[in-house]
Amino acid sequence: MMNNNKITINKEFDLKYHIDVVKLNIKKLYTENIYKMKYTYLLGKEMDSLNYFRISKMNGLVVVNWDINLRVIDENNTKIELVCLIDTHTNNIAMSTLNSFLERLVMLLEGKEDTEIIETTNKGCMGILVILVMGLGIIYLV
Repeated sequence: MMNNNKITINKEFDLKYHIDVVKLNIKKLYTENIYKMKYTYLLGKEMDSLNYFRISKMNGLVVVNWDINLRVIDENNTKIELVCLIDTHTNNIAMSTLNSFLERLVMLLEGKEDTEIIETTNKGCMGILVILVMGLGIIYLV
């Protein structure tokens, strides 16, 4: 019998941007081809009047789904809440996926260029690839 222990990851931040700007940039991450093809964020559900999104991403063999709730703090500030319900054994994958999404969103909000966002967020992947190739080389030599 499988162990179905679930945990909830809840991240909440105050952003110094108007809610419409935040919504526009969230939508950019799952609609614009440069991001859609690169990061494969998928929209599960959007309720514009409730400032709600459900986003998912396939990360390896694990599908990570999370809810995004936005609330107006004042004219130029927005509270963003991300909630993700996952199996305990996928905790690290889910945290990494949420952190990457937030990193890209913040870079968009700060006005970074698309190419700069992609270059910056790819650096970790190249390091992992180099380590993997080196590891395979050592195994081959032995």
